[in-house]
Amino acid sequence: MATRNTPLTCAGHTRPVVHLAFSPKQEHDGTYLLVSSCKDGNPMLRDWRGDWVGTFVGHKGAVWQTKLSSDSARALTGSADFTAKLWDTYTGQSLVSLPHEHIVRTVAFGPGGTQGMTAGQEKKVRIWDLSRAGQGTTGEPSFLKAPGLATAHEGTVKSVVWGEENLGVSAGDDAVVRWWDLRTLASPFHLKLPEAPTSMELSIPTQTLTITHGKTVSFVPLSGPESGPSHQVTLSHAPSSASLHPVFGDRFVAGSVGDPWVRVYGLEMGEEREVYKGHHGPVHCVEYSPDGEMYATGSEDGTIRLWQTTPGKSVLATGSAFVTAAPAQAVLEVSGVERLPTPATVQTSNATLAAADRDETNIRVLTFNCWGLRFVSQHRLARITAIADRILNASPAYDIVALQELWLKSDHALVAEAVASVLPYSTVFYSGAFGSGLSLFSRYPIEQAQMHPFALAGDPIDVLGGDWFVGKGVAAATLAHPVLGHVELLTSHMFARGGETGTVLQQAHRLIGAWEYSQLIRRAAELGRYVIVAGDFNAVDGSAPLEFIRAHAKVQDAWWATHNLTSPAVPIVFPIPKEGAATSALAAIHQHGVTADSPLNSWSSGKPLDAMARRHLGKRLDYVLYRGPDARAQFELVASEARVVMTERMADLGVSLSDHFGVEVVLGITPAGVSTQPEQPEFLEIDTTEILPPLPIPPPVARTRALVLHDTLHVLHAAIPASYAASTAYLTTGLACAFSLVALAVAAGAVGWGPNAKRYRPRVERSNTDNGSPVRTERKRARAYTTPAPTHPTEPQSQPQTPLSSPPPPPHALRLPFLPSSSSRKSRPIQAPWWLGIVLVLAGGLLAAAGITLLYAGVLFGRWERNAIWDVIDQMERLGSRGGIGQ
Repeated sequence: MATRNTPLTCAGHTRPVVHLAFSPKQEHDGTYLLVSSCKDGNPMLRDWRGDWVGTFVGHKGAVWQTKLSSDSARALTGSADFTAKLWDTYTGQSLVSLPHEHIVRTVAFGPGGTQGMTAGQEKKVRIWDLSRAGQGTTGEPSFLKAPGLATAHEGTVKSVVWGEENLGVSAGDDAVVRWWDLRTLASPFHLKLPEAPTSMELSIPTQTLTITHGKTVSFVPLSGPESGPSHQVTLSHAPSSASLHPVFGDRFVAGSVGDPWVRVYGLEMGEEREVYKGHHGPVHCVEYSPDGEMYATGSEDGTIRLWQTTPGKSVLATGSAFVTAAPAQAVLEVSGVERLPTPATVQTSNATLAAADRDETNIRVLTFNCWGLRFVSQHRLARITAIADRILNASPAYDIVALQELWLKSDHALVAEAVASVLPYSTVFYSGAFGSGLSLFSRYPIEQAQMHPFALAGDPIDVLGGDWFVGKGVAAATLAHPVLGHVELLTSHMFARGGETGTVLQQAHRLIGAWEYSQLIRRAAELGRYVIVAGDFNAVDGSAPLEFIRAHAKVQDAWWATHNLTSPAVPIVFPIPKEGAATSALAAIHQHGVTADSPLNSWSSGKPLDAMARRHLGKRLDYVLYRGPDARAQFELVASEARVVMTERMADLGVSLSDHFGVEVVLGITPAGVSTQPEQPEFLEIDTTEILPPLPIPPPVARTRALVLHDTLHVLHAAIPASYAASTAYLTTGLACAFSLVALAVAAGAVGWGPNAKRYRPRVERSNTDNGSPVRTERKRARAYTTPAPTHPTEPQSQPQTPLSSPPPPPHALRLPFLPSSSSRKSRPIQAPWWLGIVLVLAGGLLAAAGITLLYAGVLFGRWERNAIWDVIDQMERLGSRGGIGQ
């Protein structure tokens, strides 16, 4: 029975692993090292068992390739921050930084590690003298130039190899592989490929170059195609990289960007010998160890997996199964160690490794809408607790966290207490009747904080919307950064009612909020502060409020900056998937930054979504924007990473953490004038067989600053008559409520309720001759009717005489004193049921409240609204007369 090949998983990276390289075997003990390159900018060093040794911390962008010298004492890295760096693997310190004009994609060491080769997107290949790197200098590099060219290639150089002492090989996007004589810096011959190569590696024992291009893997002698026969294997898929077995030379391993499978093929016939699945994303890189006992794979999922060539053989551990190896912290670096013969046996007298201080060259920002409404948000407390736990255990740790819709003070206190060890400074902001729901958490001291409510954010009549009652606005905090000085951090949960298709008044409210937001950003920059804006804008890309903020405040969008976007897609259109095709929703998240109304969010399931959310598989509503001060500064902020996070579901409840996803951004701090724009990251390829053709996209419209200002003023001017019309409607309805209240009072009096109802009183007639009181008169009459007259035998009985105006009633009609006579019954009020009074009171109260509110909205709020709109119009028109927004 075959033994199952269970890989050892090496975690620690936070972004896709794009390159792996083993060192040569060490002569004294036969061990070797593995170094991994990742888009998180932190290459990691591991020993032959997969145990973490250290992390090289210092790059400000993705690291595309890392190589180790023959003695493993040095490492050379190439990065998207336009530099290559030489590192001491014993101490983890950077020895020298080699400047370039563009992204560095590939590096190589010369024999002995005294020379280095670098290349990348500037199409040039440089040769460096590294022998004096210990003194912090390398001198000027030498350049390789192809015949008839000013550069080495006509496209990006994807890979370089330093073979023999004076032999180098480079492969570029121009589909050319060039061999170089490093003594003359000339290219004696080259090989033209049918497709651009995706990888090239050198198998030192077999002296063979393994080159992947298209669906083909080519094996070419190091000395050149003319020195011996080349061999090609065509695969069923396009390999991302391939590695030839260094000992037997009869097989090779390959990965693919199309699926998470790792495949081993026979060299001669190209038959598929082994297939393994362990990664959760495409496999970007593969590499055999120098002894051929295992191979390493790196993936989009951010992990490295080590696979045994012979499953079950005890190579990496004392058992047949592997265990997980991961660093305790992903940002530790080797420091304070003694210099021993090889880095694989690094030890210290007091501790194995010391944690370095937090990296001050990057600012890691998280913005997240928590959906923490009391009585409305389900599982609120459990979700808030889980959110706090994820913030606490994030690796690398966050430096700034902005949370929205954290409405309860107790929830803020819960998060603040949970994350205090990593984010010791926090503040919560108050406004409106129920608070702003905005909280900030920071690793840097908060010097001051202030809430700036929007002049207009909703209508008091719109009770269900609730924006007016919470007093929405911008929360601002000034942070003391150790490198940048004062950093202004702004967050908000902006007015959302109506969205992109709301009424002209709703659009005006949103634009006025954008104006005030922009003004706060500009004022902070005028004070010489760096500005970071993170929050829920409730606006999609290309919407008027977001366009205005970008244009007027001159901020950069971290998502655009890291995804090579210079303007929003107008509009962004995603393919519409068939039923159950979740891969398109995943693409919408990872490629287009969708954070709300995603089909993959449990809270969106069954929720009525608007046409835009249904058509685009969600909306991008959460952003991180940034800019530098107006005055010339020593440093600048550059976004190196941006990704959607907090997408997982809670294991115990099976629900998403919130109805939004979070956005995580890394802002690098670079010297002013040095651009470090990272290359567009690679994403999961989507299976388009389950996707219908995309909807037609209208042609893009050039959105200049003048056009943005013109469109904004057009909406605001149109809002003035709309406000008058709304005020008139409110006033008319309020007066109708007042008239209804009067009518209700009259009706209440008619049925015996209310302040004007008639009281129940007896009707009494006075005698013309009796001057006594009405009571005495009534008593006399009662006695006259009930007392018998004295009788005498000699006198006949006579009937008593009564006044003509009051004939004697029959005995059954006699009534007690104080009660009205029968003649007064015709004026008695109609008696109402007991519950009618309660109904009348409630109806009266409702009419009174509605009438007062509508009169307020029609008179006071209407004037308030129009004054605010006129004020912004006046300011914008003055601004336009000086040259437009953004000036």
